[in-house]
Amino acid sequence: MRRVFVVGCPRSGTTLLQSFLAAHPQVHSLPETHVFHELRTPGGVRRAVGLAAAGTSRRLDDVAGWLGTRRRRPVLPTVRGHGAAFVAMADAAARERGADTWVEKTPATLYALDLVEQLVPGAQVVHVVRDGVDVVASLCAVAEAAPAALCADLGLPCTDEMVTGRAAAAGGLVKDVEHWKSDNTGPLRDGAGRRAREVVDGPTPRHVRSQVAAVPVEELTGGRGPSGCGCAVPTDSGRRSS
Repeated sequence: MRRVFVVGCPRSGTTLLQSFLAAHPQVHSLPETHVFHELRTPGGVRRAVGLAAAGTSRRLDDVAGWLGTRRRRPVLPTVRGHGAAFVAMADAAARERGADTWVEKTPATLYALDLVEQLVPGAQVVHVVRDGVDVVASLCAVAEAAPAALCADLGLPCTDEMVTGRAAAAGGLVKDVEHWKSDNTGPLRDGAGRRAREVVDGPTPRHVRSQVAAVPVEELTGGRGPSGCGCAVPTDSGRRSS
């Protein structure tokens, strides 16, 4: 079973990228589960003894409902037990749909990649890194070459369904309350920087760009990705995360 996590800054294009993958006939894509970044407690005795954060079992119940699979709960409320229960449910949901790959896209999992590495055997991570001004201005766009490059990185054949079925697949991923993601269910629009020009003017874009440029990002400076991930994703400007 291929187990893929899509992570990145919110509004960086993670849902759009996920929808391309979700349209692949070998892929079963999950809704945002928020399991891993909520799994670990901030500190204290629970964390010291390896117990999961309070409420994690209820989160797993929610995931079982979203996936339409049998609910699994660990015997002991540990971080490792909850991670194993999540993997078992995701694997089962994918197999029930004839898929050999599942994709989970919660942007905030970026902050829990160490847990993903520890708890999800063979996990692959796709970290979306996009232009900072466009992210701040909430632009979601994707380079035309993204599906082919992404499939090559994941070892999947690139299919026409990833483009022709993307909008329909996105409709099954966006919850009714997630109105800010509704653009992903419509046609693609080419326009890197368009949103920034629509919502801000004057010196604001330059200020945002200077602030973003001041943040060191290993993926853009030749280092390896978070927790050793070596993924590559095209950005609007043609850069690739390393």
